[in-house]
Order: sequence, then structure tokens, then C-alpha cells
Amino acid sequence: MKSVGIILLVLSMVSCQGTDDRFPDQAADLHRLLSADSPVYPIVSAHRGGPAKGLPENALETFRVSSSAGLMLIECDVAMTSDSVLVLYHDDTLGRTSTGKGLISTWTWDSLQSVNLIDPLGFETGLRIPRFDSVLVWAKDRTLLAVDIKRTVPIDQVLRVLGNYRAADRATIITYRGEDAVYIHQQNPDLHLSVTIRNLDEWYQFRQTGIPVGQVMAFTGLEEPPAELLDTLHRNGIASIIGTFRSADLLQDSTRRKSWVSLLSSGYRILATDHPLLADELIDSLKSE
Repeated sequence: MKSVGIILLVLSMVSCQGTDDRFPDQAADLHRLLSADSPVYPIVSAHRGGPAKGLPENALETFRVSSSAGLMLIECDVAMTSDSVLVLYHDDTLGRTSTGKGLISTWTWDSLQSVNLIDPLGFETGLRIPRFDSVLVWAKDRTLLAVDIKRTVPIDQVLRVLGNYRAADRATIITYRGEDAVYIHQQNPDLHLSVTIRNLDEWYQFRQTGIPVGQVMAFTGLEEPPAELLDTLHRNGIASIIGTFRSADLLQDSTRRKSWVSLLSSGYRILATDHPLLADELIDSLKSE
């Protein structure tokens, strides 16, 4: 019960904080903030928001707790209901992280109101699947979103909602294929993109897209790439991201910390992790040394 009390206290504190003038007011500000030479680095990307006990993945309440640590990216997954409402949910089916069953695409938004989210330990919470537009409104001047569009969701619909809420100042769009990155950039040149560049071949392929290097960050995968790739990315102003949620995050505390420190020493700008508060605490301690 103590952990639940701490969570409620943090949520109460965060709800009273209001907005933060450190965050961008327009897309150009976001591009500068996320460039490789920005003074904000290193920072954390909270994988699926940073789920923990009592805090399910892709839940607004989880985002609030993670973002309370300060500037970080909140990674979230966009799915769509049968009545075309964009919501945050990772899986195609509801069973793993909620009390619902079956494909989320067969549920209406109204019917999802009977579904509760389940935390990483398997416990049912009283928290609900959030709407994407509600999260965009909340994120303004509070945090930055890394938006992962699920395969079954029309990209144009997500772009429409981002445009309606003028959210290019608070969202970077995750892409895994060069053609998707090109399409999104063509439809909305203001949007910041996260592109997958795991080796020099993918770097050369990206350069052929014509997307400005000042409007992207690079996800380099779940394993360290050649040092030459990091040097190339950073020389071109592109911030590097590495996912630790299938490697360092699974280690014991002291070993995990050493692994994170090693990655940061290699020059990584962003750690994408399931433990955003622990990683952010480590980064703060390193910055103060």
C-alpha cells in the first residue's frame, strides 16, 4: 500500500505543477531541442510510458509519474477502435494489459469504458485506456511524446489529429521504414521524426530520402552499432537513441547501472528504457559530478 500512496502523492503534485516554459512552443523549437548538440542531453525515453507497479503501460497516469522527473520523451503506441477513435494501446488484442478480450479494433470507444488496464505485475487497476487526443492536450508544455503508430492504424488519421491539435511542438513520430518517414514528411514537413538507422547502409539509405537531418533522431536498435555510426550521426546533428528494455533493463541494479553508464559514455543521447525514473536519476547524478 505504501507504493500506491507514493504514486497518488506524485500524481497530486504533478497535477498542481501547471505548464513548464522549458518546452517548445513551435516545431522549429522542438527540432533544435532534440538536435544532437542540444544541452539537454543525455535524456530518457520512457518505453510505453514507463510502466511500474500500479501504473500500466500507455496510461496517462503513468505518463504523469514518469514526466514528473523532468524533461524526457514519453513513448506511446497509437491504436484505433472500430469507430475510428485513436487510443493508446500497444497490442492488437486486449488480453495482456487490460481486462478486455479480443481485437481492440473490434471495440468501440464507448465499449472500452468498461475495460480496466492491468499493471506489469498482472494486477487490475482502475485506470482506463486513454484517447490519443486527450494525451496530446495534456502533454502541451509538460512533456514530449514519441508516437509509435501501430501497423493497422492509418497514418493519415494520426497526422490529422496531430494537425488539429497543432502538436508538432510536442511530438516526434516513430518510423521503421524509409517510405513511411518520407510520406509523413511530405504530408507535414514540420513534424519531427524518429528514424531507424542501425548501420551505415541504413544511414546512406536515409540520406537518399531528402528529409532534413535537423528534423530527425535516429533509433540505432537494441544493440550497440559500430562507433563510426554514432560519430556520423552526431556530426550531422542527429541525436542517437538505443533501446535498453531487452538488455540492460533486465539486469540487477548495479549491473544495469554500469551498462547504462557505458552506453552514455559511448555518447548516446537518449536511453529508451522501461525504468525511466531510475535512468533519469542516474543521468542527474552523472551531470552533477
